[in-house]
Amino acid sequence: MTARQQRRQAERKARKAANKAESKQPFVPTASTVVSTTEPLAIEPQFPRQEYAAIKRAAVNRAEVNRKNAQHSTGPRTPEGKAASSQNNFRHGLTGHFAVLPWEDLDRYLDLSAELHEEHQPTTMTEHLLVERMAQHQWLGQRALHLQNVCFNMDLPLCEQEKLLALYLRYGTTHDRAFHKCLADLLKLRAQRTKEENGFESQKRQAAAEARKQELHQLKIRRLTTPKIPAKAPAASSSVPEMPKTRFGTPPNAENFNPLLKAQAA
Repeated sequence: MTARQQRRQAERKARKAANKAESKQPFVPTASTVVSTTEPLAIEPQFPRQEYAAIKRAAVNRAEVNRKNAQHSTGPRTPEGKAASSQNNFRHGLTGHFAVLPWEDLDRYLDLSAELHEEHQPTTMTEHLLVERMAQHQWLGQRALHLQNVCFNMDLPLCEQEKLLALYLRYGTTHDRAFHKCLADLLKLRAQRTKEENGFESQKRQAAAEARKQELHQLKIRRLTTPKIPAKAPAASSSVPEMPKTRFGTPPNAENFNPLLKAQAA
């Protein structure tokens, strides 16, 4: 055990001994404990009883007055008052509800949003929301960058500059990551929809090929099960076969070469 640990152990033992000795002493109520309790006074307070009663009545009356005054302070009730009070703690607008600040150019934000919509061409409500969030995060990231440049103003105290710079750097990184996350979600959603559409087409082609395969199979089965009819032999012809023609035509003395022709001529 080191010297430091020994010293701490000795201090703990001393504190325990002091607390134990203090707990053994009899309890003596003070004026504060007597005033705060509802039981009859155990000892006399440091001031007369009449003054004590007056102070107690004044405290009760003051509490009642405070409760009545609280009813008149319920906060803004009109939409204009609520909108104004919501900006009481407004500092940079990098969190919470998105809004274009008065010192920013609203037309530039609208141009940014229109260009993103034209580039990505959203077709569904989810895609529209993702593109709009991309525009907002990009705008807030640029605001954080502008506020970081303001932190280098030499008129501000150095401690305030360091705190604000760290804050704006963190918010700038947050909105930059949020922009890329929205873009990744948009691309993933479109890739999934394209895959589903292509899958439906391939399923149709596969179903058509399977139907064609079944038709060919049934046709093959019918061909195998149908009995074959023997073909009839051609009847013998009594006509005299013709003399084959040569490239020069039938020779004039073809009957000399065909005995049947010679017999018919006789």
